[in-house]
Amino acid sequence: MKRIILILSIAAILLLWASPVGQGQRNTWSRPLRLGDGWFPDVAADVSGRVHLVYASATGDSENYQGYDIVMYTSSPDGVKWSTPNDIGARPQVGGSEATRPYLIADNNHTLHLTFRDTTVFYAQANALLAAQSNHWSIKPISEGYFSVVALDSQNRIHLVYTDNVVTDQCPICYHVYHTYSDDNGATWSAHTDVSTLPTGSAKPRLVIDDQDQLYLIWEAGIGGSYGQLIDPTSVVYTFSTDRGETWGLPMPMSPVNERARHPGIGLDGDEKVIAVWLAPQTDLVYYRLSEDRGRTFTPAAPIPNTFGGWNVHPGRLDHYVLERDSLGHLHLVLVGRIRAHQRHLDLLHLVWDGQNWSTPEVIASFYGDVPEWPEMAIANGNQLHVTWFIRPEAYIWSGGYASQIWYAQRTLDAPRIEPHPLPTLTPIPSPTPEPTRLIPTVDPLSDDVVLTEALGFYGNITTENDEVFLIFQSLIPSLLLIGLVVAVTRRLRH
Repeated sequence: MKRIILILSIAAILLLWASPVGQGQRNTWSRPLRLGDGWFPDVAADVSGRVHLVYASATGDSENYQGYDIVMYTSSPDGVKWSTPNDIGARPQVGGSEATRPYLIADNNHTLHLTFRDTTVFYAQANALLAAQSNHWSIKPISEGYFSVVALDSQNRIHLVYTDNVVTDQCPICYHVYHTYSDDNGATWSAHTDVSTLPTGSAKPRLVIDDQDQLYLIWEAGIGGSYGQLIDPTSVVYTFSTDRGETWGLPMPMSPVNERARHPGIGLDGDEKVIAVWLAPQTDLVYYRLSEDRGRTFTPAAPIPNTFGGWNVHPGRLDHYVLERDSLGHLHLVLVGRIRAHQRHLDLLHLVWDGQNWSTPEVIASFYGDVPEWPEMAIANGNQLHVTWFIRPEAYIWSGGYASQIWYAQRTLDAPRIEPHPLPTLTPIPSPTPEPTRLIPTVDPLSDDVVLTEALGFYGNITTENDEVFLIFQSLIPSLLLIGLVVAVTRRLRH
């Protein structure tokens, strides 16, 4: 009998080792979920804790310009159950397909603020409870342009930053960074100020606002800016405003002079210290600088310990880094990179700045062949970290956005939970007269109450199709072990 108990105990241990679910539970991150087909996602969390996610996609025949460039929307109360993805913005394809590149934030009044584009940058807003329906979004054109971001200060001024081409004889394609704001909830906008004032192009602007309504802006500078790309040499440039965007300081180089720099990110920790990060392609290291005087001066550039970029594996020009602050005041950084210099695959990494030092990077997911890009992040209830990104499948890495997929993961942080504020109940608004039928994007159907189960195996890592064969074999191990044990025990008892 003792021998039988010993055999069963060993079997239990082997079952835990062999189970893909068990291995996923070793990681503090949830297993990644595929949410749809598209690229350049963004995510925001409202005061109720609900997570809202948007991404760029398209439908129709792009080659013959018979389709739409669209903004897709889905939401979740907990990051597990997701609503059916729906297009909330559709722009006819004229002369070619355009990435809509949506950017999303949520305010404290249950309103979502969105920017997106075709060749024009648009600003839109909707009540968080009604955001899944396209007819509840009010949309306003802002300017021709490419990149756009939006932020709110403590006095509810909406700040919008975008890039637009400024043609000169010396630089026919040089996208500058512009700022405008609205004090009447997006009805009217201020004069558009050229913030960059440099004889070069710009891409990937990022904007943060501190508790004194001072604005901090960073971007990638170089020749070009069309379709989000700049020609080397590139640098990272920074400026700030102390009067809520009325005036701006002269742009200053954030990265060392004569050193290439890409993938800028900027954030504020709990002490309102400004932290700027970027990639140095020549060394494939991730650098940062810190300001303790509200953006006036910065420490010298220093590499983040134990963290390497992904440039030597995939020299993509379209990526960036993202930072968000939790309820404890810690600043979280998410980026595509590596944890070892000699590593030949890419990781989606998460690091924490605690006000003094960077944590050791942890791997959200690993990618062998496929390429992850453009991570975005939101923190709900002060301690629920939600991350989204898209991947380029290995077979289509250099094929634009073809076959790209939207993915998502989450984890709970070691920070105090902020109690959510339930969203108010709204009286249903009658739907307007239906518009003429138009093309609807093809997406995987997801009902409001379905739990997505397309999780990725083996420590939550992104895997290729070949890895699925291993997972199938791995899933059979528990059954094979049990069958073997039953046979062995039966024979033992018979004897």
